[in-house]
Amino acid sequence: MSLAHVGEEKPEERVGGNPLLILPREGPGYAAVGRGGRRATAVLPVSRGIVRRAAGDAGGCAIMDVRWKHLPMRVIAGQAKGRALRSLRGSAMRPTSARVRAALFSILGDTVLNGPFLDLYAGTGAVGIEALSRGAPWADFVEQYRAACDVLRRNLAAAGCAERARVIPLPVARFLTRPADRTYAVVFADPPYGAGEVERVLASLAGWSGLTPETLVVVQHSSREEVRAEGWRLVRRESYGDTRLSFFRPEEGAL
Repeated sequence: MSLAHVGEEKPEERVGGNPLLILPREGPGYAAVGRGGRRATAVLPVSRGIVRRAAGDAGGCAIMDVRWKHLPMRVIAGQAKGRALRSLRGSAMRPTSARVRAALFSILGDTVLNGPFLDLYAGTGAVGIEALSRGAPWADFVEQYRAACDVLRRNLAAAGCAERARVIPLPVARFLTRPADRTYAVVFADPPYGAGEVERVLASLAGWSGLTPETLVVVQHSSREEVRAEGWRLVRRESYGDTRLSFFRPEEGAL
């Protein structure tokens, strides 16, 4: 058996003559194996973020052939209203829907004006760009996948927001181990569904220097997933089909 972390490129291994690239999870407990980030060729089981691949086969899982497609999204409101945003749809991308984005910013209201916005697991940036369009003074986007970062930068330019934003090409867990260079009014996190990722990101955020007692942390997760968050006070929870938004503030004395 050979091991590879999700998101790791392993040029020494080959799938159909192409370097092995482990894409984000296809679903709870699974990851997609792709060719250079453009095609998914197999779905392999995952345990604690590790892909276990039996030599010479696809781990006993079905072979896939999923092409990434550019799908149109648009900024919903604000100075960039109506601007088209690019996305990469495939096993590696799960953009926040327009319905959920609209509901999120209806709830946030003027909170986005209070300070910088942090978009974790940013993908191609639709949520953070919506915040900038609605008046957030600054936004940081944390996204580890290069293909998504490239599209994110293009989306910022298309929305006219590039001068008020920074793209940070790091895994979220690594980013949250670093001292923050600013504090945020709102933190939005959309981790992979399942496998305890929500609890892990909340644990990493607890006590992090980028938060203040007034920071609002919003986590998008499956409505079937119950979230247990020590050190956090749940202030609101809304569900939209299979998607749930949970709103937290740090418990008193946690920072």
